[in-house]
Amino acid sequence: MTVAVKRYRHDRWVTSAVLAALAARHIGVGDTFASDDMLAWVPGLTAGQRKQAAHMLLAMGFVTQENRIGLNAKTCAVYTVTVAGAAGIKAITTGKPLTSGPKGPQQVDRTPGQNTFAVRLWALMRARMKLDSETAASTLVDAGDDVAKAAKNAQRYFARWASTGAIEPGRVREPNGCVRYVLVKDCGPTPPKWTPKATARAAAPTNE
Repeated sequence: MTVAVKRYRHDRWVTSAVLAALAARHIGVGDTFASDDMLAWVPGLTAGQRKQAAHMLLAMGFVTQENRIGLNAKTCAVYTVTVAGAAGIKAITTGKPLTSGPKGPQQVDRTPGQNTFAVRLWALMRARMKLDSETAASTLVDAGDDVAKAAKNAQRYFARWASTGAIEPGRVREPNGCVRYVLVKDCGPTPPKWTPKATARAAAPTNE
């Protein structure tokens, strides 16, 4: 728990530095900036810290992300500032700290963060209805990330979700050799709960 708290505080500090840099450049609603801009605008920022800040901005709903192909044929993440993000940028200039995440009882199923790989993968599945692990990985990973590793991660989630009946594998493989999964039951924006404890809690009767 101590490590998690320290990590969150560190991520929050890095994100505040990025917001301050955006404020200094008068960036507001609808304005865009690239992932590399954060490195250029915040002295001393590392690639890992840039990724942490981007994930936190997305989780808070301050920006949306789109992957684009640059002139060097490399994928570049481009972020667009939302209304909430503009408010956050304005607030940072007044010295207001970023607020912490939601708090709640621990004896319930945890809701994944808004920018976890699982949540983004499930959102992509809901949007496309049919998806394979390689296509998902190439769509979701940030520039410089390991696509093959992300594809294996996506395949693990697909297998877990298939065990819940939310998706099912298709009969014919894609040209890339991957199994294509089809959405069968849309359970909303939160990925299907597949762990034994989560399944047991979902099946348990309520006191209502």
